[in-house]
Amino acid sequence: MSLIRIAVLATGDELLNGSSNDTNTRDIARLLGPAGYRLGTSLCVPDAPDRIAQALRLLIPQHDVIITTGGLGSTGDDLTAKTVAQTLGRPLVENPKAAEMIRARYAKLGRDLDSQVLRQAQLPQKSVPLPNT
Repeated sequence: MSLIRIAVLATGDELLNGSSNDTNTRDIARLLGPAGYRLGTSLCVPDAPDRIAQALRLLIPQHDVIITTGGLGSTGDDLTAKTVAQTLGRPLVENPKAAEMIRARYAKLGRDLDSQVLRQAQLPQKSVPLPNT
């Protein structure tokens, strides 16, 4: 197993109130094992910027990689990317890889892509988007 320390930070009120299951963390853990990695920490917080920032400040010193899930959509209550950027002191920028993944998904579905949806490609500088089937 790799010595890289990996954490997942899942955000979402729906995960904490029981209306949705956190399948993202489960799927990430399942994918890491065969690739030679192990998830060391999983943390779930509500859709609240102060709680997201607090969790990041807790996880950053102890981990090499932090994978965030949730709160990355195109609606106004999706605050994870903005909060991560502010906490890290990095600007939000359009990530070309994320934009291409969004365009490809919409093309595959035969749906029109508007600027609100493309907002999901705005990620903290130096972020690495992961494919989500």
